[in-house]
Amino acid sequence: MKTKFIFISVLVLMIISCSKRNGYVETDLQTTARAAIDVNPGLFYYSAKEKKYLTEDSSVIVLKTPLSEEENAYNELQSDLAALAVERMTKTDVGTIEIQLKGNNIGDVINKIKSNLKEVNVWHSLKLGSLNLIPTGEILLKPKKGNSISEILSKVNYSNGASIKEDVNKYGTAILDVKDRQNLFPIANAIYESGLVEWSHPNFWVPISKNYSPTDFYYGSQFYLKNRGWQGGTIGMDINVEPAWDITKGSSSIKIAVIDDGVEAHEDLPSSRILSGYTPRNASGYGAPTAASAHGECVAGIIAATQDNDNPSASLYTISGIAPNCKIVPVNIFYDGYETVADLASAINWAWDNGGADVLSNSWNYNSTSGPILDPSFDALVQSFTDARTLGRGGKGSVVVFSSGNYGPSQPTGVRFPANLDGIITVGAVDMLGRLSTYTCQGPSMDLVAVSSYELFPLGDVFTIDRMGDPGYVPGPPVRPYFAGFGGTSAACPQVSGVAALMLSAKSTLTESQVKSILQSTAVDMGSSGFDNQYGYGRVNAGSAVYQASITP
Repeated sequence: MKTKFIFISVLVLMIISCSKRNGYVETDLQTTARAAIDVNPGLFYYSAKEKKYLTEDSSVIVLKTPLSEEENAYNELQSDLAALAVERMTKTDVGTIEIQLKGNNIGDVINKIKSNLKEVNVWHSLKLGSLNLIPTGEILLKPKKGNSISEILSKVNYSNGASIKEDVNKYGTAILDVKDRQNLFPIANAIYESGLVEWSHPNFWVPISKNYSPTDFYYGSQFYLKNRGWQGGTIGMDINVEPAWDITKGSSSIKIAVIDDGVEAHEDLPSSRILSGYTPRNASGYGAPTAASAHGECVAGIIAATQDNDNPSASLYTISGIAPNCKIVPVNIFYDGYETVADLASAINWAWDNGGADVLSNSWNYNSTSGPILDPSFDALVQSFTDARTLGRGGKGSVVVFSSGNYGPSQPTGVRFPANLDGIITVGAVDMLGRLSTYTCQGPSMDLVAVSSYELFPLGDVFTIDRMGDPGYVPGPPVRPYFAGFGGTSAACPQVSGVAALMLSAKSTLTESQVKSILQSTAVDMGSSGFDNQYGYGRVNAGSAVYQASITP
């Protein structure tokens, strides 16, 4: 087994912190939430100026491996642990293995693993609500101006407890490596409580999910762009894009980052409009898809598929993207399937900074398969989105667009992090009849809706491009590389991203706050009059938004 790639960690009880320190006061809501679940009152991290209390299950050990090593690790562990009282071992298909123990034999299991692996760290199962967190043994932090990392560690009496893995970068953040992993939470919390940092919290592997699970000839099938009553839809229930095209079809200088599972060249999206991208966990990945990943390709097609390029003599029949002259910056955050907080922050920072993206399109959220999740509010990720919105585009701010999520019935408390952050444009879904889609998350963080499928299963009904050949949702040839079953808020988000790209093509001097304000003020009101938690400000209106952008001083 390639043990150098395996990350295993053990969680111990941490110090109990007071409820009021360094300006932090635990609210009644936080106290009630903590009392409602079986938490260890000493196990928490700080983020968004709150204590995020974690539950632990000491009968479960979690092993993290790269996705490519999961099968080998699983098979070898089955042999290694056969003699021990292990109740079950489960692969998660995102590079993690859970070992359910019987009784109090954790010490025996750990010792057995240690005897076979050169380096080993073991953690009990950790959760924030129903969201699984796996600590990496690192701390992410942002020192306040004038404070060095060494001074901070000295003042909190942990000079020998952690070392600098990545010193303060140009974004003002740093990564520490904790020597004794059982001190991870105490050190991270002590650093925050010192008042010498803007924020400090452990780095975690956390599951994320795409907001759809599948299940100019084709323009007539793109009801979300022009609804002619197709398949019983309501005429005009679309995003009104044709008037926008009378003003601009997009500028080649405008770039949209598709932060997803990768984008590659397609007959309807040529390589000349797909820039070299970024894959946080693979230096040579450059944002390309891996394995059978096709979600990002579908998203990119909605945004920027080429227009007016049918060639019947070559049997080439195509769709139209919303911003068909703009360029795509692919960023693959699903390379390993279980990227860390630091990986995601790196992806966002690369997109607006190195990639020069004007718009960041995000059709993903943090995921839990067991119901509502508490808001992890990872400060490191919040910082990267804040930097994108304030520093991107030479200080005018990159526009950040997020799908609201497909967890509506199981997430009654609203939109999931990070789509609920202030300043982010959050997009839900309605169907071709104008009905609120059954799955769309709702809440006070909503900004807009766009037209997508009514339900997710077995398939959506949004028409877009697919990957060329077998890796796509529909195995290729002789089948054409297009997919008629896309949907969810994943299909709604890129519609708004494409409209934002057209707005910036029409008026490149707009700030990101102006783009958001215009999108809200020009939206077609739906539901109750004015803003509401179901539709936000209404259905995105491309024609009105691009016109208003073009005449803004």
